[in-house]
Amino acid sequence: MMILYDEMTKEYEESTIYLLGYSMGSGIAAQVAAANDPQGLMLWTPYYSMVDMKNAAYPFLPSFLVRYPLRTDLALQKIEEPITVFYAENDQVLPVERAIKLNQFLDGNDQHYMLKGQRHNGLFFNKEVRRRTPEILKNM
Repeated sequence: MMILYDEMTKEYEESTIYLLGYSMGSGIAAQVAAANDPQGLMLWTPYYSMVDMKNAAYPFLPSFLVRYPLRTDLALQKIEEPITVFYAENDQVLPVERAIKLNQFLDGNDQHYMLKGQRHNGLFFNKEVRRRTPEILKNM
């Protein structure tokens, strides 16, 4: 993803780049945003970290088995640009009760939304996401 971001900055001003990460891509997008200076970051159905996900599903396995820990929690603490997070209330893939812990790393410039009745898949069809996303991007 860093290679792709670097290529984008060859054609676009970094201040015009807005990153979006969905599901497993949310951790990668957060890492890229933390290492660069995009205009903002939007996360759809994120996770706290891969180690946290391992602990939710397989608590008996040691954490060193997770090759890429993808610590979304640590990345968010490094990002100064606006962050928007959409959580799926009925997420059956990435448990929302674990992901929502990311809110502690958001500040006054950031926003988060709980999508009532939403499952993990099909978030791009959600009416609230479709309504809010253009507003968020317009206000950047």
